[in-house]
Amino acid sequence: MNTLRTKSETQQWLGLIVALMTLAVALSLVACLALLATPRIIDAVMLRSLADELGTQPTQAALITHVTDLLENQKGSSRADIHRLLDDIGGFTYLGPDHLKNGGSVESAYWTLAEFPLGLKIWAVWILRYDANDRFIDAELGS
Repeated sequence: MNTLRTKSETQQWLGLIVALMTLAVALSLVACLALLATPRIIDAVMLRSLADELGTQPTQAALITHVTDLLENQKGSSRADIHRLLDDIGGFTYLGPDHLKNGGSVESAYWTLAEFPLGLKIWAVWILRYDANDRFIDAELGS
């Protein structure tokens, strides 16, 4: 069994352990600060051009609220008009429509606000409801 031979060798090992622990704590603090800053960086960089285009604040919440308000103002419009509005904003894909028993229909509109490397995305989804005549009734923000 190898044992430490001298007091100075023990002190060197203890110094190395303390240095490694200090480095680990410093790296943890840097990682925490990076996680805290990430939403602000996303808002400032990734969403700014979209917000400028729509005339709103560069935050995910402001952009989603803006689109929800646009949809609320389109009640009674045709499905084609709703799709045209959302396609003008850009980044929307649609799933559906699913037909309901009352003659109406429901579809999901997925909005990709920003894309990151490795396939990560910031997105939102609305559930769009239409009546039997394919007129827009309501939009509900999905989860």
